[in-house]
Amino acid sequence: MGGNDYTKKDRSTFRKRAPTLIKKAHELAEQCSAHVYVLIDHPRARVAYSSTNGGKTPFPEGALETMYPGLQQLTQLGMKESHEETHRKKVDGVSRYFEFRAQALSKTKDEKTQINTTGGKK
Repeated sequence: MGGNDYTKKDRSTFRKRAPTLIKKAHELAEQCSAHVYVLIDHPRARVAYSSTNGGKTPFPEGALETMYPGLQQLTQLGMKESHEETHRKKVDGVSRYFEFRAQALSKTKDEKTQINTTGGKK
């Protein structure tokens, strides 16, 4: 990805790979109890991930913000809370879907019962 004229393919690749890199760093920190630091400096995003409590990094306090204005900082705790919120939203969505299906099936069953008792639908 050289220069400032990014193609759609380059943008798509970055959009897909950057979150995957952060996710893998988070998994490594959780599964191996490792201190993991990831810094992505790209025209599309500036992101720093730290697996330590409070988002501490090996850099002096405020150094990353000075070097990389507009830096989005992610922490292990924030990623865990974000994952739990995403999971909760998925579970809620599935629950709403099954409630909807149950209501639809109930209406269909009521209509069939009504057709059978009236001898047909007019």
